[in-house]
Amino acid sequence: MTSGLKKIKKSTIAELIIDQILQMIEEGKFIPGQKLPSEKELAEILSVSRPTLREAMRSLMTMGLIEIRAGDGTYLNDSVKLVSEHFKNTHLLNRFSFSELIDTRLLLETQMAKLAAQNATEEDLEALEAAYDKMAACLETSALDFHNMDMEFHIAVANCSKNRFMKEMLSAVEELLVLVNVSIPSGRDIREQSIASSRRIVDAIEARDGELAGKLMYEHIADTGENVKKQHSHELQEQV
Repeated sequence: MTSGLKKIKKSTIAELIIDQILQMIEEGKFIPGQKLPSEKELAEILSVSRPTLREAMRSLMTMGLIEIRAGDGTYLNDSVKLVSEHFKNTHLLNRFSFSELIDTRLLLETQMAKLAAQNATEEDLEALEAAYDKMAACLETSALDFHNMDMEFHIAVANCSKNRFMKEMLSAVEELLVLVNVSIPSGRDIREQSIASSRRIVDAIEARDGELAGKLMYEHIADTGENVKKQHSHELQEQV
């Protein structure tokens, strides 16, 4: 069952381990609901250190693809659709750079925030406040829950913009954005920073200040990109 796994050089980042395991799932060599080999066995098969493998497994667990049962072992999630969608998104990450994704968000969401300040109805603003409250309440939750609520907030801003095409563009990459974010662990300080900047964006939209809303959204996306890049760089240094 595990003979199809290929050895990975020790210098390879944890994301490539995730990609290979997901490929094994897509090829049917690992089956949803199946118990995976032990951490020691997987590390030997992939020829990587156990800390590196552990980081990859944490990311898979955060994505909801595996379940770690205390005293029993690690199992693949039963949802075939969930596995399939994350596999596709992982390969999208291999095709496009993280910088390209951030650049696109900067252009798209800055304009959406400006339009939101101009076009939002009172009902839209109530929904935006509700989305913000849900995200702010996730300060202590899992990374997956927090980033899912963060994306709901950005979708709420898109709804306020009244530009249906922009909303569809953002929705199309929603799961990809969550996958990028949860693959890099974030501390409480980063979450607090994100929540605070989101609050300022809401205030600017409610004040009908499009220029300020766009400026704040640009800074919000840029800061998110920098935080992920810093964490990613730190992980790469630990791999050396």
